[in-house]
Amino acid sequence: MSDNYSQRVLSEYKKRTELGLLSSGLMHPTPGGLRDECVRVYIQKNKPIEDLALRSFFGPLNNEPDYLKKIEKFEIDLFRPLVGFLRGNVRNPNRRNIELLEWLMGIEVSSPIIKSPRARPSFLNVFLITIIILLIEAGALFLWRNYTDRISVPTADEGCMYWAGTHYEPIKCEDVKGDLPVIPLDLKKLNNLKKIYLSDTLTQKSLGKVWYSSVDKKHEFFTDSGMHPVDTVKRLRPLTSYILTNHTSSHRFILNVIALVCCSILGAILFAFGVDYLIRKQKNKQPVKTD
Repeated sequence: MSDNYSQRVLSEYKKRTELGLLSSGLMHPTPGGLRDECVRVYIQKNKPIEDLALRSFFGPLNNEPDYLKKIEKFEIDLFRPLVGFLRGNVRNPNRRNIELLEWLMGIEVSSPIIKSPRARPSFLNVFLITIIILLIEAGALFLWRNYTDRISVPTADEGCMYWAGTHYEPIKCEDVKGDLPVIPLDLKKLNNLKKIYLSDTLTQKSLGKVWYSSVDKKHEFFTDSGMHPVDTVKRLRPLTSYILTNHTSSHRFILNVIALVCCSILGAILFAFGVDYLIRKQKNKQPVKTD
């Protein structure tokens, strides 16, 4: 028998032993233990009648209905060459011993290439990976928001500006931005006037630093005074305690953050469960075999 073939199988056996992927009967082999392991695996495989490895090692069935009684009555001393091979005492045993070892490990008999079973990622690993992805997405969103809010430096031919939704952007005076008003460039407004996204983050410390305007019964908040950037006939008014108390809510902001975090964690858990389930299902459908 090819020495390379037996050594490949032995190498696979040692690898699986180190990973703890084998039963105790294989990890700590004895003649009697290997016979018991054959019984266990045979029952686990639903007692196949035709099996090349079993026929090679235990002989043909003859009048027996299956291999179970044949294995149970098999002389345990005939397992000693395989035990010696696994313990390193026998270098090149008979081929039927190697084929039986492949059969016990769930490898297709006599294949030239052996695939090791891939370690299934644990639920915790999938969950942590999902959390990391969510954090990366949150960081990317934060950077994108900062980038979109970045103030552009006007060039020499940009003598006007227009409102870009959250801040002013410089533009050439002859350019038109739809229905948005284009006004003369004002560096103070360009650099200081921004719309505040999260009004619920405003506190008493914001008084004197924030201005507001009511548009269609909705309050908008800005970082500087002056005229409303879209409704240019409406002046922005300083934030008052009344507006702060009745139109913003720090408690609502905290609850929204908590809800967002809880939903993200719940989503990560459900995603991890789903991935774990699919991996288990796929593993059950595809038993370990060779190319």
